[in-house]
Amino acid sequence: MWAINGDSTLVPGWPKYLPQLVDLSPALGDLDGDGQLDIVVGTGRKQIPNNDGRFVYAWRGNGNPLPGWPQPVITWTQSSPALADLDGNGGLDVIVGCGHMDDASCYSLYAWRGNGATIGGFPTTPSTTHPTSQPLSTMLSPVVADVDSNGQLDILMAGHNSPGITVIRADGQLQPNLTRNQHMPQNGLYAPPMVADVDNDGLLETITVGEANGSAALYIWDEPGPATASATPWPMHRHDNRRTGNYCFTEALPTNPTIFGTSVPTDTWTGQSSITIWWAGASVGGPCPGTPSYSVAWSQSQTTIPDTVVDTAGNSASATNLSDGLWWFHLRTRDAWSNWSADVIRIGPFRVDHTPPTLPFATATTPAVNTWSSSDRITVSLSAALDAGSGLSGYAVVWDQSPTTLPGASQNTGGVSSISAGPLSGAGSWYAHVRSVDQVGNWSPDAAHFGPFRIDRVAPNLPTVLGAAPPINVWTAAAGLQVDLAAGADVGSGLRGYSVVWDTAPATVPDDTLEVGVNPQPDC
Repeated sequence: MWAINGDSTLVPGWPKYLPQLVDLSPALGDLDGDGQLDIVVGTGRKQIPNNDGRFVYAWRGNGNPLPGWPQPVITWTQSSPALADLDGNGGLDVIVGCGHMDDASCYSLYAWRGNGATIGGFPTTPSTTHPTSQPLSTMLSPVVADVDSNGQLDILMAGHNSPGITVIRADGQLQPNLTRNQHMPQNGLYAPPMVADVDNDGLLETITVGEANGSAALYIWDEPGPATASATPWPMHRHDNRRTGNYCFTEALPTNPTIFGTSVPTDTWTGQSSITIWWAGASVGGPCPGTPSYSVAWSQSQTTIPDTVVDTAGNSASATNLSDGLWWFHLRTRDAWSNWSADVIRIGPFRVDHTPPTLPFATATTPAVNTWSSSDRITVSLSAALDAGSGLSGYAVVWDQSPTTLPGASQNTGGVSSISAGPLSGAGSWYAHVRSVDQVGNWSPDAAHFGPFRIDRVAPNLPTVLGAAPPINVWTAAAGLQVDLAAGADVGSGLRGYSVVWDTAPATVPDDTLEVGVNPQPDC
């Protein structure tokens, strides 16, 4: 007996060398309740006259024999075993017949518990019941099902060239039911039966093949038992239509889990490019516990179907480096037999935006850029920054006298159409710096800079009198007067000129009308 890994290496503990040939396929199931598959097989062939080989063996997956095994039989065994909880005690039992193609004289049917103990009523010698009672060859594989809906499993056997199917109860007694016999005594059956719901009426049918009037024949009997998994633990030769011989195998599809957590909420914009999903509650079908695994996919389509490659057996999945846009998460569940869930669970959209908005630009300024103004307020009209994802949230705005300031990442205004500064004092050049931020906190890496705005709110110094003609405070008959001035200083825009008044009052203040430039001397 060999046990070989999928990569062609030997499973540790194997092969097993036996004193007889192994001509039948093994059966697999958890006989000792440790959660691991065990292996059951019989031995023997007539051409090798070795009575020591008349046994049914059982090993653990590591090659160690199970306690209570092997068990002797009266002759060689070429019937593949069936495994089921025949006596209803919660553990798997082994059911097998004996005999072979060259000698159909064995009529014993055996049933042992997983520990090798014989089940009451076995071994038994079932018989055919049509047209007359006669011993039944047990060389063909048994089938186990509750075909009569009495809540107890039955064993169905077809002997080599037997006229019908014999039903044996779980206590080893013959079930006196003649409805599973074909009615031509000169014809026979040549294959183990199978039990299934072939007409989709929710009830079981028994099916087998044989001969009728010299031609091949297919026989189907209606049964009263419901077509449930618990009623059909071993419904055909080698358990299932893939001939796995594995009690745990199922074609029942697994069910998907329930998603119970996401690292970011759905349908809400996020600046994160990584998202994690958590789930729980998937289930796998069949009679044995199993661990589901999953194929997952992240896509920008709502209808993606994950492939049939397992991505994880855990309960979470993460996506990293997601690009901007709407994303959906898709999941399918797989069991140990490569059965995939019929549907796909999806969650989304996750709205991803980690691209910063553009910068605004100025559509108008008051006062004009790079022009001296005495205004105490500056206004810049903006064309709004653009953001293709979550949308513009607003700006960080700084007014100062540096041309390259980068505002910090602290929003102080919304997506306004203009910004203003004032009232301003002093004299100098002012700049506005505007940095954009979107709804999820992506900041533009640089800022829009507007300016210089040249503001002069400081009056120039008065000029200094250098001299006068005629001299001050001296009576004169001259018809004209002249005062020589030294221009006063101006810290801002520079001196432009003067407003001058000649009158007879000592304290007159000239108005703000420019009358004299910087260079000409005021005269009268």
